[in-house]
Amino acid sequence: MIKKAIGKHSYFYFLVFLHTKEIFCEVEKQKPKVFLYF
Repeated sequence: MIKKAIGKHSYFYFLVFLHTKEIFCEVEKQKPKVFLYF
């Protein structure tokens, strides 16, 4: 049970990491002004 829960969590964080990475790549394509909002 515990191992399955940890597996689900790490998979969830992995998906979040990939999603954040995609957003960051999209932001990099935009004007540098976008970074002022971060």
